[in-house]
Amino acid sequence: MAKEYTAELRGQAVRTFIETWTDYPSETQAIKAIAAAFGPAPETIRTWVKKHEAAVEREELLNDNDRLREAHRHATSALLAVAA
Repeated sequence: MAKEYTAELRGQAVRTFIETWTDYPSETQAIKAIAAAFGPAPETIRTWVKKHEAAVEREELLNDNDRLREAHRHATSALLAVAA
């Protein structure tokens, strides 16, 4: 049976990884140390970190998409103004 961890614990573990992973020889060592400090298995921490990274990347892509759409609207407006 899988253990349930609070969102707060997941957030703290992920933040700790983000803030400290460069202090370790490898990501694996960082994850093992964080797992030992917070309690979940290393693979659980790794999963949380990967999900966080995917969510951040998705948000960045959505923001890029919004900027590109806005630039396209401006370019289209400019072309229509020149053509008129």
